[in-house]
Amino acid sequence: IYAKTLLKTSTNVEINEKCEKLEKKLFIFVIAYMIFICGMRAYKGINYVGIDTRNYYTMYLLQKSLTFKDIINNGDFDIGYTLLSWLFIKLDWEFAAIILCAAIVFVGSVAVFIYKYSKNRFMSIFVFVAMGLYFFGFTAIRQTLAMGICVCAYMFAQKNTGFKSLVVFVLLVWLASTIHASAIVFFPAYILQKMPFKTSIVVTLLVVAALAMLFKNQVTDLLFRFASQTSEKYEIYTDVESGSVGMRLYLFVLMTVILRLIFFNSEKKPSENDNLIYMVQFMLILFPAVQSGGAVMRIYFYYYIFFVAYLPNMLESIDDIKTRRLAYLLLTYFLLFVYSGTNFAVSHLLPYQFFWQSV
Repeated sequence: IYAKTLLKTSTNVEINEKCEKLEKKLFIFVIAYMIFICGMRAYKGINYVGIDTRNYYTMYLLQKSLTFKDIINNGDFDIGYTLLSWLFIKLDWEFAAIILCAAIVFVGSVAVFIYKYSKNRFMSIFVFVAMGLYFFGFTAIRQTLAMGICVCAYMFAQKNTGFKSLVVFVLLVWLASTIHASAIVFFPAYILQKMPFKTSIVVTLLVVAALAMLFKNQVTDLLFRFASQTSEKYEIYTDVESGSVGMRLYLFVLMTVILRLIFFNSEKKPSENDNLIYMVQFMLILFPAVQSGGAVMRIYFYYYIFFVAYLPNMLESIDDIKTRRLAYLLLTYFLLFVYSGTNFAVSHLLPYQFFWQSV
């Protein structure tokens, strides 16, 4: 995590090139290992890994009796995931293929995003793990598939402009919504990622976030009515975060936005991807949905995922090397505290077994 920060002042081109090559190899190894652990987990037997993994497996078995006509006629809102499962069944693949596919799409897309947009890739991985986002992939197969596609849509729109950019973005988000209907909340991301960084916009979004929290009951009711089919269908989900844990996360993210606004004025010193702050702020706007419980609580994850690059990028913008190192140290201790203080990180993950070990 700290190697790049410690060597940032090096003027030796050869050393920097070697460090970059080593970092790339190590990054690929770590991501491959994370995909392997997430994608090869047990899904049946007593020691299945992931809260909903066995439920997904049961659903997969039930779909073996369906025909293509059955899938089209049953009106399943998540028809994209149903078709994917049906295709794997027809190919005579085990459910392990679905789990591995979800791990590759989710962790892989986040890894590409980190590699392209993060200024400290290993700190981004640390944030990804410590804040519970990686472990979310062990439970929510459909939503993490949808999130991975949405991250790809963001990267495509960020790289391209014009009508083609908009069309591909809309198609990808629509595809994600057929896998998990909650992905429809990602459509505003196209506008957010195209806006230049301006203090006035940051302040405006902060005001909107404050109003959303102040009127959280009305916001939640609006979200339920807007996605009534989704909320009704996924009512079996429960809130895995207590209100206090959720509020601590909200306050921490809010604090980073305020600190960025006060101490890092990018209008005077613009840098690449400053508008990631808008994605994080939209997470704050959607966050009151956490208080409702049910599946609607998960919608903010589509924007929360961008926190993995936003946070390290903010610290990397600190000019003074000693202050930057101190900031990294404090952040590391804080993230370790957050990680050790939540049961979500290890809930239904231990004892860990690979799928070929389960019976």
